[in-house]
Amino acid sequence: SVITKHPGTGGVVNVGTVTAQLLYEITGARYAGPDVTTRFDTLSLAEDGPDDVGAIEDRIGRYLKTHGERFADQWTSTRYNSLSLSLDLHSVRPEEITVPTTLIAISSDRLVPIAQSRELASRLGGPSQLIELDSSLGHDAFLGDWQRVAPFINALLTAERRVWP
Repeated sequence: SVITKHPGTGGVVNVGTVTAQLLYEITGARYAGPDVTTRFDTLSLAEDGPDDVGAIEDRIGRYLKTHGERFADQWTSTRYNSLSLSLDLHSVRPEEITVPTTLIAISSDRLVPIAQSRELASRLGGPSQLIELDSSLGHDAFLGDWQRVAPFINALLTAERRVWP
C-alpha cells in the first residue's frame, strides 16, 4: 500500500505524519472492527519518495500471510462450514465439570473477556482457580507474553496429581 497526496496541495506525507495520523485514527496498535481486530504492530512504514509512504510487511506479517494462504489452500468452504457447525452445536455445561480446573485469563483479551472467564470459574462444578494476568497483548498473550504465562502452566504440569478412581 502507498499513502500519497496530489502535488501542489500543501502538507507533507512522510513516515512521521502517516504514523501520527494512524495512531490518531486507531488510537493504538490495534483497531477493533465489528468482527476482527486488525493489528498494526507488525506494519513498517518507509518513504518511497517525496510525499509517498509505503507500508512494508515485516517478517511476522510475511509469516502470517504465508501460513494463512497455506491454510486457505488446504481448507475448502465445506470443511470450514463443518467445523463452524460443530462449534455451534457444541454445548458444555460448566456445572457438570467436576475435575480440578485452572483458568488463565488476560485482562485485555477481547476475544474472551475476563468477565466471561470469571463467570465460567464461578459456574464450574469442581474445584477451580482463576489466574488473572495483565498483558497488552490480549488474546495473544499466551504466545507473545509467554514468560508471564509459562510459570503457571509449568506449575500445573509438575504438580502432584491425585489419581481418580
